[in-house]
Amino acid sequence: VEKLYRDLLSGSVSIRNVQLTHAVLHRSLKDAVRRGLVGLNAAHGARQPKKPYIEMQIFDENQVMHFLICARGECHEAMYHLAIKTGMRQGELLGLKWSDLDWNRGTLKIQRQVQRVPGHGRKFVSPKTRAGRRTISIGRETLNILRVQKERQFMQKEIAGDRWSEFDLIFPSKVGTPQSGSNLLKEFKSLLGKAGLPRIRFHDLRHTAASLMLNHSIPPFIVSKILGHSKPSTTMDIYGHLLPTEYGEVGNLMDEWITPVPIDLGEKVSKTKPSTAK
Repeated sequence: VEKLYRDLLSGSVSIRNVQLTHAVLHRSLKDAVRRGLVGLNAAHGARQPKKPYIEMQIFDENQVMHFLICARGECHEAMYHLAIKTGMRQGELLGLKWSDLDWNRGTLKIQRQVQRVPGHGRKFVSPKTRAGRRTISIGRETLNILRVQKERQFMQKEIAGDRWSEFDLIFPSKVGTPQSGSNLLKEFKSLLGKAGLPRIRFHDLRHTAASLMLNHSIPPFIVSKILGHSKPSTTMDIYGHLLPTEYGEVGNLMDEWITPVPIDLGEKVSKTKPSTAK
């Protein structure tokens, strides 16, 4: 089994896909053991490749403002706003449909994502977890930017003509189909260069959103719901280290709350027993 994993990696298969292969093989053999078809799950003790840790990079508030100013008029301006203000994943953004947007309530339903399936192109898939299927709130300014996006899309349809395929997507390709993540990434990197900002990953916009929410005292429980995490502990495991200033104040706060305050008790109490009243 480990040789299989090594062969896949040497054949340019990504670590993530090898991990998925391991998950399917392990589950299949576990089922085979349960049915009595085999006596041992050979994948159980096999070492699967681990994805190297990539340190997240986040924008501070000034960089976020500068980035969004530079994004004005860009075809993906609305997407950048949503990515930074809601922390939605790239696949979730590309899978958004206009029917998911409630203009009156100012809410968006996340119920699918666009994913590239080898041999089948880009497909709509459901969120991996129940928590990933969620409804989030968006502000009035973001709604106005989405209205501009809708007007821009009308022009796209006119230009595309008969080549347009209607999928009701908020952020489609130039012909209405699910958009390629690689094309989005090229534009994103180009915009970062024009703005003179660090070359972060698109996924780091999600980290930036989480950082901004937590640093502005939005409770982790709410942040976890917005991000689509199954529980707040997941959110804090990933982003808890981004809150050094809050933790740094704990010592002073505990001193302030608990340090005893001297009290003047007046005259010392006599050590002799008081006389008994008659």
